[in-house]
Amino acid sequence: MICATCRKGNSCPLHEPGGELGRPERLVGIGFRCWLAGYDTGSVEAWECGWDIYRDAVGDGPARRLVGELSCWARDVHGTARRRLSYYPFLHAVDASRFSDDEMLGVRLICAAQAGARAEEDRFAEALTGRRGNTRVTASARSFAEALTDTGLTLFAMDDNLLVISGAAEQEMHPR
Repeated sequence: MICATCRKGNSCPLHEPGGELGRPERLVGIGFRCWLAGYDTGSVEAWECGWDIYRDAVGDGPARRLVGELSCWARDVHGTARRRLSYYPFLHAVDASRFSDDEMLGVRLICAAQAGARAEEDRFAEALTGRRGNTRVTASARSFAEALTDTGLTLFAMDDNLLVISGAAEQEMHPR
């Protein structure tokens, strides 16, 4: 089966081997990238790209719920962030071998939400938005994580390596 991304002549993150993230993590990271780009540019093209990737990965029905929850979560992150979030341009949505620090924080936040790791959820939400106790973001992250679980998409297990916030992200949280 050839997905819409492959049909457009682009390399597809869901079908190319390698990369440090598995399929569910790639879906979260790429979806986050596309939705942030859509909010920043006001272009639906970024959202359509994200929709195509989700639909091709899980089918129309499950994609509707996942993209709805993704959209709410990304809107909450974008709307409450005290700084501009970093992401690769959505035109590179098909390049899932690279993620910005903020895209990785987003993946880690959803991973923590799926694992029920509330303290880590709070840390990652604060790192993304610069706001402590951002219940709006953690609530929408939990809803997105639940939708992923219900669709059979389980992100990697939380471990000590995933709890580290990179130096670049820490610097963005507290700029000089």
